[in-house]
Amino acid sequence: MDRISFFLLFIVSGFLYADLVLPNIFCDNMVLQEQMQINIWGTAAPRQVIKIKPSWQDKITTVLSDANGKWKAKLLTPTASFNSHTLKIISDEETVQFENILIGQVWLCSGQSNMAFHLRSCQTADTEIPSANFPYIRLFQVSCNFSDVPLGDVCGNWVLCTPGSAAYFSAVGYFFGKNLLQFINKPIGLINASWGGTPVEAWMTPDALAPFTEFENSLNKKWTESDSQYPFVKKRYEKQMEEWNHRVKTEPSLSKPPLPNQLRPQNKPFCCYNGMIAPIKDYSIAGVIWYQGEANTPSSSYKYYYDVFPAMIRNWRNIWQQDDFPFIFVQLAASTGYGLGVCHIRQAQMLTLDKVPNTGMAVAMDIGDSTDHHPKNKHDVGYRLSLWALKYLYGNNAIVPSGPLYKSMRIEGNKIRLSFDYCGDGLMAKGGKLTDFAICGPDGMFYPAEAVIDGTNVLVWSEQVSQPKHASFAWCEYAEPNFYNRNNLPASPFNTLELEKNK
Repeated sequence: MDRISFFLLFIVSGFLYADLVLPNIFCDNMVLQEQMQINIWGTAAPRQVIKIKPSWQDKITTVLSDANGKWKAKLLTPTASFNSHTLKIISDEETVQFENILIGQVWLCSGQSNMAFHLRSCQTADTEIPSANFPYIRLFQVSCNFSDVPLGDVCGNWVLCTPGSAAYFSAVGYFFGKNLLQFINKPIGLINASWGGTPVEAWMTPDALAPFTEFENSLNKKWTESDSQYPFVKKRYEKQMEEWNHRVKTEPSLSKPPLPNQLRPQNKPFCCYNGMIAPIKDYSIAGVIWYQGEANTPSSSYKYYYDVFPAMIRNWRNIWQQDDFPFIFVQLAASTGYGLGVCHIRQAQMLTLDKVPNTGMAVAMDIGDSTDHHPKNKHDVGYRLSLWALKYLYGNNAIVPSGPLYKSMRIEGNKIRLSFDYCGDGLMAKGGKLTDFAICGPDGMFYPAEAVIDGTNVLVWSEQVSQPKHASFAWCEYAEPNFYNRNNLPASPFNTLELEKNK
């Protein structure tokens, strides 16, 4: 067997047949989820006794590796604290010891590029990064990796949150964790497993996607055609790179090298799950924050998101076997270039709150960018995600976690009365009259509407619609809506005609 084949065997199996090996998610500086029977696992020689001794208890946990050398143990963690711990794993011939461990709250941050977006690229980077010294926040960056089969390990290691490490970590994850630390005063562990441009199906398992036969068939057709073209696309890209490398020697100001636009195997169904989630699925967590959806905006994809996204959440919960842990996601921000699909993705995300228990949604419509798919205000995104966690997981009942979310409508003559959840301390329009409302009559044609706040309701009407049937708010790619609650949280876009079709 050559060295490459041997390395691939290691990746697929998860571990080399060494005496005592643990996956990379276990290392110095890690954070372990508090008050839980967590999993510890690895490989050793076959049929070998493995002893696990944490510094927070006198008890030694003993397990036996199986015929293939694999072993797994359960370990009870104490209440979170800022005390540093060690963890020893002992075999007959070797001892592995991890230092500077904290017991606290562990969150998985995942999705596509807006979750991967670095703190160094934020609008507040110049002021935020120098002060990003938080020894009780620990960061684990999962290296991007795709695979057709579930892998056994990921590349990465736990590091303390410092200006250097925070700068290249997920900005959304950083702000989320920073806000949690401030309010719950417990160590925070953040695992970032995200990859730009990836669709939701890339993060799912085959059995989770299987019920969506029509969607899966269209995906299979797409990737069968793509795979057949791969050798030609690869050859073309290599030629482009060769030409670029030749030119750059004499043209130092040459723009970035050509991108392999059609070489994105990580977008295949299951590939990101296999490469980045499967290896860490046994690592105990408090919950997930998620920022994804742009890659599913094409018409061939967005109509399935109403059902596939909730299925993906259930999929991860089944895999982790931690009941219904919190799953908090970002509703897509205002942007351009995605077409009508982005409106449907936002609404599908809003409907997921009712379809799947213990979910939360951070509205970002008001902090988009008309010229960039990656808005640089990630502070508010991380903050809004943390509100859901602080209220529903950490018990701060005084917190209002969301802006107004559409609840119901009633036709009153030539007007429509809209009611909302999460009105908080009251509804308000920032900077004048309410904007971005529209209504339609029996023909389904929407017209801009007048809108006024009436207590916890909004009344909408239009002189062009005498018999209103449906209403919408901010139903477009890009808008700058001014509808908030008095807790300064924006309202979610919606369209009652489309809601009726997709509930």
